[in-house]
Amino acid sequence: MMRALSLLQTGLHTATRPWRFIEQHPVLLLAALLMLVGSGGTWVVMPLTGEYRLADLQAAGQNGQFKLVVLGLTALIFLTTAMRMYTLRLLICFGLTALMFCIALSVSMLDGERIQLYITESQAFRDIQHILALNAIPNAGRSVETALAFDAYHFTDRIRAALGILGWGAKLSFLIGCAVSLYCIVSSQRKLIALVLALIFALTTFFAAGLGSVSLAYLKVNQGVRAINNGEPAVAIGILNEAVTLDPVLTYSPGFTLLHSYLYFSIYGPATPLAKAYQLEQRFSASRFTEVIDTNALSASAAVLNAGEQQLSIRKELVDAHIRTEQRITMDAYNRLGLLHLWRNDWGLAESHFKSSLAIHGNPVGQTALLRIYEQTRQFEACVITAELLLQRTHNRSVSADVFSSKGDCLSQLGRPAEAREAYQQSIALDSDKNYRAVKGLSGT
Repeated sequence: MMRALSLLQTGLHTATRPWRFIEQHPVLLLAALLMLVGSGGTWVVMPLTGEYRLADLQAAGQNGQFKLVVLGLTALIFLTTAMRMYTLRLLICFGLTALMFCIALSVSMLDGERIQLYITESQAFRDIQHILALNAIPNAGRSVETALAFDAYHFTDRIRAALGILGWGAKLSFLIGCAVSLYCIVSSQRKLIALVLALIFALTTFFAAGLGSVSLAYLKVNQGVRAINNGEPAVAIGILNEAVTLDPVLTYSPGFTLLHSYLYFSIYGPATPLAKAYQLEQRFSASRFTEVIDTNALSASAAVLNAGEQQLSIRKELVDAHIRTEQRITMDAYNRLGLLHLWRNDWGLAESHFKSSLAIHGNPVGQTALLRIYEQTRQFEACVITAELLLQRTHNRSVSADVFSSKGDCLSQLGRPAEAREAYQQSIALDSDKNYRAVKGLSGT
């Protein structure tokens, strides 16, 4: 009782002298400031659609609750520091770090749809670079770096993809949380107890966040690969199905789906529906694009796969993964054929292939290609409309700068110099580093 009163008196004494607390604990105050900055910063970065804060990813109510929790835990860290309750402070620091870690996982490694979008945009970014490079006066300052695509079934690939998705806000918040926790461990008077608590908290967070089942799923995948190497494809299928049960996000990896399709191909032959994704990928890899493109067969395959799900008790996640993979390969084949005709200036066939690609799924590669085609074939109204649609979906600075330049060129040809000048100015604002194309267009309006 006396100790509690003494601690309370110490806390109140410190509260009445805030400047003394600031002088004694500048590191904690700096860490709290950086934590708040990180929590309000960029948490997700996509290659084309741009950056997202937590406020963009969560409902307004959830985001408000998250900020209140962060502020509350930070205030408790200050209070326990002032009252010299170091063990309790350590537990609060662990809780804050675990919160940041779990939210970061939920928007990256454990979000299959976001991983799929990251894969799609990574591949699209590379293709768009090829299309934009065909401009007569390209932006010399454009970045040609490509994002990592999570297209294999290895755990390290997934970690790299998650790190690629996470923005500076998420990384800063988690790193500051870890640094504060380490500071609390080092400054604790009972270091052994602090280390034991840190280990318990780390293991609890690991399993509570779902990483235990994810790790076990990847062990199953490795076991399945060994079964394949040992000539036991039927056993491998069962093991991979168990892996999907443990971690459904695996089905968003194209490499995993193609491995699953290969097993059905090796056991049941090319006629089985689940073997089609593997066969399409083989044709695509061999540049036999005309053997891949068949939208009617694509629709029929989806219907057969959905029927097979009910008849063979195949997991819905795997069926959906096969349908997505077949659609993605077919769409990529149309885009590759379109690019080949684009390089040959065969505008009619290129336009046809890119429109077929867009009919499967709206993608920025097809829209960027159509933008160039419309500009070259003097379909300036269509060019402006396509540019506006593309700008709504794309928030990559260098790509958007090129799109604004194309929009400015088309508006200038339509006799709308004021709008063209505005488009060129927006292009320069996005990419001012040697943006010759926009500067030349602006000087001519």
